[in-house]
Formats: sequence, structure tokens, C-alpha cells
Amino acid sequence: MWKDLKNRAKLNIVYILIGLLVFVKGWVFFRERNFFFFPPQWTWLMNNALFDGLMMATGLGLIIFALVPYQNNKLLGILLSLIAAMLVIIICIEWEHVIFASQIKLEENIASNLFIV
Repeated sequence: MWKDLKNRAKLNIVYILIGLLVFVKGWVFFRERNFFFFPPQWTWLMNNALFDGLMMATGLGLIIFALVPYQNNKLLGILLSLIAAMLVIIICIEWEHVIFASQIKLEENIASNLFIV
């Protein structure tokens, strides 16, 4: 059993890393309730705990999918599509902060999100 799990982890290391990165990003956004602040009238939407929870659940789902023996390309496509869509939304919000709010520190986040996508 442990040998099979180790072999699946080796074969699916990319999916595990992507899932872990998305889970951690969702957790960080969940912990930091005021990460996004511009424009002020949309902060409630950009800092939504539901979106953060969806990021964590999708990342955890991809990790679990990579470790179980069940393989379904349709489910994998759905998980990866959700992750890509969520990261593109985050990239757009961060890019907006860099341009309009002069938050240069978010450029690193944009680069890491683009790398994952």
C-alpha cells in the first residue's frame, strides 16, 4: 500500500505541487482578510472567504486525485480548469493593484501565479 502510494506520488508530483501551491495560496488569502483593498467598494468581493475556501478545496482535491489509484481525465481536466480560472482571477486583481494602487510587491505574486497557470 505505501509502495503504491509512493509510486503514485512520484508519477504525479506535478499535480501534487500544483495542488499544494493552490491550497497554500487559498489558506493565505483566507487568513489575510484584507489582502485586496482596491477599489474600496469591491473589497468585500475580492476578499471573499468562499472563494478562498474553493481554492483550498480544489487544491486539496487535486492532491487527493494524484494519490488515489482512480484515474479520470475528465475530473482532472475539471480540477485543472478550476485552478487555472481561479488563478487568472487572482492575477487580474493583483495586476489591478500594481497598476492603479502602486503595489509593486504584488508583482512577485503575479509571476508565481503565471508560472502555475
